[in-house]
Amino acid sequence: MITLALSLDISNAFNSVIWGDLINCLEEDGISVYLIDVIKDFLSNRRIYDGINNTEFNYSKGVPQGSCLGPVLWLLIADRLLRQMDEQENIMCTMFADDILIMSSGTVSYKFTESLVTPIKVVESWAKKYELKINSTKSKFIMFPYKKDITHVPRLKVNDIVIKQSRTLKYLGLLFDERLTWRPHLQEVREKVNYLQNKSYKYSSATWEVKPQVLKEIYKVAIEKYILYGVEIWFNKTVKIIQKLIQIQRVTLVQIAKTYKTVSSEAL
Repeated sequence: MITLALSLDISNAFNSVIWGDLINCLEEDGISVYLIDVIKDFLSNRRIYDGINNTEFNYSKGVPQGSCLGPVLWLLIADRLLRQMDEQENIMCTMFADDILIMSSGTVSYKFTESLVTPIKVVESWAKKYELKINSTKSKFIMFPYKKDITHVPRLKVNDIVIKQSRTLKYLGLLFDERLTWRPHLQEVREKVNYLQNKSYKYSSATWEVKPQVLKEIYKVAIEKYILYGVEIWFNKTVKIIQKLIQIQRVTLVQIAKTYKTVSSEAL
């Protein structure tokens, strides 16, 4: 089977939700009148103050960010889409906040052109109803596992704009590649780790400043957590993955050990 994953980007989603739609959703779900009145009060009379120009203005849309209630209010809108997508056959739709991912599988790739027309129309209709804008230029899809015999690229359109196929797809901080080798993900991790290590290089001289124990603590608390993000998904005991992990850690090991760069990784 070939799996297609379509990632759809909603432009400025949290700031675009209309308060009237939120109240309607609460009423549709049978929420008590008392609680609805509380939320109405929470959303009313909100102002943005510009201290530089000494001006202020009222606004009447967008979930208040920074509050514990804000994400829950957005989920009222998101849940409407998930309910409709559950009715679609051979489709899995998942959302994390405003990140929409639609997945479908089939024996041949050309069938996706037709089978995904209706699910995409459902998303378009949902976005139009709640005055949300789908950013077609940031939306993309990927097919995996990669097969050499895939000769047809599905033609997917959102709002009459063709969605581009990508060799990699970043979702929730993980960089998926069409072969599921995870090498692009680990390469991105390596570049970020090297950037962080260069920041600390100035105070990790071999003969002065920060002690090895402190450098190791910084690494364990800050950098290692970044490296291991999603490890349950991407790690496997292949030689290439293990070598990549050693390469990522090597710069840090040299700094902690305060030794020459020629020392072997095993010794470090």
